[in-house]
Amino acid sequence: MYVKIHGTTDYAPNTGSCVDLVCYLEKENTGDFSTDHHFFSHLKDKVRSDQVMVAVDNNIHKLKHKEAKFFMLTINPSKDELEHIDNAPEKLKDYTRKVMDVYAENFGREIDGRPLRGDDLLYFAKIEYKRIYKPEEKQHWETYTHNYVIRKERTRLKALLSDTEVKKERRLLEGQITLEERKFIKDEHETVILPGNKKKGLNTHIHVIVSRKDRSGSMSLSPFAKPRQGEVQLNGKAYKIGFDRHGFAGKCETLFDKQFGYVRGIKNSYSYRYSKIHDIPRYLQYLYKMPKDAGQLANYLLQKAIRQNKEVRALVHAIPRSAIGTLDKVVEGMARLAGANPTGIGVTVIKTLLKEGIAIARGGGINLSY
Repeated sequence: MYVKIHGTTDYAPNTGSCVDLVCYLEKENTGDFSTDHHFFSHLKDKVRSDQVMVAVDNNIHKLKHKEAKFFMLTINPSKDELEHIDNAPEKLKDYTRKVMDVYAENFGREIDGRPLRGDDLLYFAKIEYKRIYKPEEKQHWETYTHNYVIRKERTRLKALLSDTEVKKERRLLEGQITLEERKFIKDEHETVILPGNKKKGLNTHIHVIVSRKDRSGSMSLSPFAKPRQGEVQLNGKAYKIGFDRHGFAGKCETLFDKQFGYVRGIKNSYSYRYSKIHDIPRYLQYLYKMPKDAGQLANYLLQKAIRQNKEVRALVHAIPRSAIGTLDKVVEGMARLAGANPTGIGVTVIKTLLKEGIAIARGGGINLSY
């Protein structure tokens, strides 16, 4: 799970109107308002794009000309996470609303004597199902450079082919074009990795436009305000200032795991990815503790599931010491799954395996009591 907060976007500066951004997010629309290609808010499932524009652009009271008027969040589940929830739009909507509750809470502010909540925010979200390769994706820059060279040479050869009428020369050029095309670097779906090309597979993600001002227009909330120690006085009350983006990303990941019973592999965790770039000592600790084989990984996932889910704990406790061999068989089954799916295993899968293990034990004449 990768949740990112954007300031100025490539589609529209956030110091002005949100019209350009809304228009950009309408790109997958089919014109059928009954589909999932529409905006939703904290309380409504269907919101028209013109309503989004009016609401966000009118909620700018007392904001200065050069101040941000809105921010954009992108919620990016991995392919494995999407498969775990069956890529279900309703589940993604529910998760998005809970993410915005976390977003509101992370400001540490109060309204009417209670903590700020998601329904106090003015935001609109939209599920998108497609992605394209973009020039700004740094991880692909080297590949882009290679494929640009191949594409340029292929274009040159095709131009020669169009001007050639001699059959022998045409066959030679066609063969050279085929050889050049084989040099393209492609992704797992055989798509040439170049800006503008559509990515295949599961690419569902969510865009959120959130106003800088809360719904009442009385509070200015910037997720780019750095968190500070201590408190300040605002309207006679003490508040913490700032927004912990690092903490927010971790909370969103934990939220997904708890909400959908997803047991996350170490390499698929936000803390692992963050430490790899920003905290080398902690990253080295992760490497030291990393499971060395599929069996160790399965045991790690089982321990996470036990901590995370009451039913898993009950099932594990139902297997007595006399049936420890049964649990070993269950872990072996998890090891096979972990080998095929190292990012994470759903708690429901682990529960199924444990239930099968209990059935095996009972079939062997072992008395299991809850």
